[in-house]
Formats: sequence, structure tokens, C-alpha cells
Amino acid sequence: MKYLRLAKEVLSEVTISGDEATSLCPFHSDNTPSFRFNVRRGLFYCHSCGARGNADDLLQGQRAMSADLQSNLELLDTQIEGLKAPIQWDATGNRVDPPESSLARYRFPHPYWKSRGLDEDTVDWWDLGYDPISQRLTIPIRDEAGKLLGVIFRRLDNGRPKYLYPRGFSRSRNLFGSWKISGHRTACLVEGSLDSIRVFQAGYPALAIYGSSVSEHQVCLLHRLGITRAVCFFDADDAGRKAEGEARDKIRGIELEIVQWPRGWEGRDPGGLPLTAIDKLLDGYF
Repeated sequence: MKYLRLAKEVLSEVTISGDEATSLCPFHSDNTPSFRFNVRRGLFYCHSCGARGNADDLLQGQRAMSADLQSNLELLDTQIEGLKAPIQWDATGNRVDPPESSLARYRFPHPYWKSRGLDEDTVDWWDLGYDPISQRLTIPIRDEAGKLLGVIFRRLDNGRPKYLYPRGFSRSRNLFGSWKISGHRTACLVEGSLDSIRVFQAGYPALAIYGSSVSEHQVCLLHRLGITRAVCFFDADDAGRKAEGEARDKIRGIELEIVQWPRGWEGRDPGGLPLTAIDKLLDGYF
């Protein structure tokens, strides 16, 4: 039981049975023990919030949520409303963007990112974070010029909707990743922000349509970004096929390709694929 001492020192309300420690989850507000930690292998999983990882991840997360964080919770609680507020406009009709410094309040590690196969460089490049107040993951969203618009909050519980956007943010007028696409003429079109991030990590530029519906505004944005060839890499389900149909109907003046999913891959999405699988599916399109 190599990690027995770690479990007793870090976890709350611990019960040991064989190689498994059961406790309250240190990554979310847990009223009933839902956290499982294997004290022999050093691996953990929370059945409630989905957090998973190894002993190093547990230590890193626990340190980030320790005394230093607790002493600043009141300050964080007042500051957090800045990015949860609606998109703001001034008296002349110009958008008022939140300051870049506002993202600092979310720069806490969370094992979810690693569980999705995202490495540290990717997490840093997209400034992915965690909000300890609402206990939600954060994904910054920007316009095509790179101006910060706010953050997407990704729930870790089973509540719906899973993704919460700033009030007033128009998904149909934006493309996630548009600020990262400069210099590319060919780009994947995917559904969700995490799909875009994962495909970028595989080495392919990808723009997310924030859902499963392509809008005329997004087509105009593709032209404005200089995209001359779009590769539709939507989910392998009914919503994805709907998005493909809309792309065929609405995208004009841009060469269009549709990624062919292998038989038996129904229900899969780009964000959940190994990097090697993404590379195999996109081989020949780039």
C-alpha cells in the first residue's frame, strides 16, 4: 500500500477497504464519499465530478486548493462576477471587453484536462482553467482579433446545460479558435470547443461552430478569416450529419470536404479520439 499515507494525509473522511480508499472528493463540494483512490497503484477517480488521475495529480490539485487558496476565496468570490456578467456595451454601442488579468482567477489545475488527453502545453496555450467558487472548468472565448469576450463554464456535475456561456454572447456569430487560425487557408470545422482544442493538439487547425448548426454569419467569418477550404469533422451522430447538411447548403465560395467516419464509430466525436486516430482520419485532407 505505497500510497496509504498520502490518502490519510490528503483526503477527508477516509475509509480503507483492501487497496481502495473511499473519501470525500477534494475537487468538488462532496457531501457523500464519491472519491475512490487505489492506495497500491496511486490512481483515483470521482464517480460524481469525473475527476481522475494519479498520485501526482492529487497532490498538485490539493496544494492548489490549500491554505493559499482558502485565504483568497472571499476576494475570488467578488472578482468572479466580472466574467459571469453579460457582454457589456458602452453608450456609443462599442463592446466593453473584460481585461486579460481577469483570467488569473481561474488559473488552477484540474485533472479533468489530463483525463481528456490534453497536455500541459495545450492547457497553457488555450488558458484552460478551473473556477474553485462555482467548481466548474473554464475555457476563455475570444473574437477573431483575439479580444477576450469571457469564458465558457463547463459543469463537472450532471446538470444541464453542460456548457454555460456569457449572457449576450452570440454563438452563431463566432467561431471558437478563430483567433488561432492566422496563416491557415484550410481548417477543420468541428462542433464543440474541446473538439477544436483536441484537433489543434493533433496538429490541425480547427474552428468550432459552438454546436451542431452552421450559420450564415459563421460562413461570412470563414471568408473574412481567409479560409478557402473547410474540412467538416463533426460528430458521428445525427446532430453531426445535420451540421454536415447545413454546411453543404450554406458554405459557398469555399471548397468543402466531409470526413468519413469508419463503420462502427457511431457516436464518437473528435474531442474524444486519440491523437493517432485524428491523424488517421484527417490524413489526405491536409
